[in-house]
Amino acid sequence: MSAYLLEQAGTARTGHAAGLVRVSGLHKHYGHGPQRTDALRGIDLALDAGEIVVVCGPCGSGKSTLLRLVGLFDDP
Repeated sequence: MSAYLLEQAGTARTGHAAGLVRVSGLHKHYGHGPQRTDALRGIDLALDAGEIVVVCGPCGSGKSTLLRLVGLFDDP
């Protein structure tokens, strides 16, 4: 099992945590037709500034795909 750690910067200047990332119903698939493989199905995610989040799971479970999409390195 592998894990990724996302650490976000502290709170806003007001001292209150502000919403940093919001994802709702995220889907990602590779291939088409009978060769289609779903990497992510309906992911909801909410991260606030200052939160520390661990993403873990078995190989092939979509961890890297999720991080690439949230980081805007890939298209959903």
